[in-house]
Amino acid sequence: MSEFIGESQKYFEDALEWYCRKYLVAVSERAWLCVSLVVFLTFLLFLMLDTYSMFPTKTDFSFIKYTDRYSDEFLRIKRLSVDVEEREEDLLSSYLAGEYVKRYESYSPDSTEAQLGFVKNNSSRRVFVAFKNIMERGAVIHPLISKYKTDAISLEAVIDKVELLPRSVASLSSAVVEFRVKHIVHGVLADTERRKVLVSFSLSNVRMASAGVVPFEFTINTYRYID
Repeated sequence: MSEFIGESQKYFEDALEWYCRKYLVAVSERAWLCVSLVVFLTFLLFLMLDTYSMFPTKTDFSFIKYTDRYSDEFLRIKRLSVDVEEREEDLLSSYLAGEYVKRYESYSPDSTEAQLGFVKNNSSRRVFVAFKNIMERGAVIHPLISKYKTDAISLEAVIDKVELLPRSVASLSSAVVEFRVKHIVHGVLADTERRKVLVSFSLSNVRMASAGVVPFEFTINTYRYID
């Protein structure tokens, strides 16, 4: 009798083991596979959104050609520097980075639409969305209105220095821009604030763009305040 019970118990144990191996383990493996797939797809989606945010907001670029008849832009750029041997790309990068920061940091109630258009056309989506949110919240101007007890305020950015940083083959161009922001209240200078930002950007090949081979593109990819 005991032998029969032992054989029956072993039979049920083997049957239970077979059932677990046949169905439960397979279901568990499929569940883990589904979870892993969901995690992977979620990560891929965030990666695609992050990459998309780095694309420029402007998709139609005009071709720029320089002519000797009216104005030679290369000569005008050369006059920005006393060093005649300095590369056109460096001169243009410094000039455009400085102009971008100047337009980004300035403020006038009558030119906010033009300012938004400028930043949009020369920024990645991430930078533009951040700037637009700042403008819509009034994060910059509202504290000044509370400080000066008036909304007749404008901001004028003055560029003091643009320092291009060394660039590796795989990295974007970057620069540190030092500037002053003048607080103009009722047309009178009320205060001056000194600031510094680190910007990274992409710039088309100047000579190829001047020849009309490629579109001219200047896009700010990151904009970060530093101490």
